[in-house]
Amino acid sequence: VAAEALRHAARPLGRGVALFSLPSEAKERRKRLESAKAEQRRLRRQQDDVAEAQREAEEERRRGVLYETLFDPLLTVSEASTLPVAHELGAARGEEKLLLIWLPGSGE
Repeated sequence: VAAEALRHAARPLGRGVALFSLPSEAKERRKRLESAKAEQRRLRRQQDDVAEAQREAEEERRRGVLYETLFDPLLTVSEASTLPVAHELGAARGEEKLLLIWLPGSGE
């Protein structure tokens, strides 16, 4: 507003007015604050990326352990030893209400 008033006052005199101003302290403070926030967002994104990579690696490790556990012939019980028990204790054909499939884990 003050700059426009000076320009308007200089016109009748036939003079040009060039006004230069330094950034205000408030602008500088806001700029520093925005820069700090941007840096925090960048660091948070990096931390999230690292955490996501760790979660994916852990999930892949768990998937590998599950695969090895489920399909390892040394850890699974043979059907020949479990079927007689299932037939003896199970319901008659057509009377069953529930089917339970047990997948033994490590050491079970």
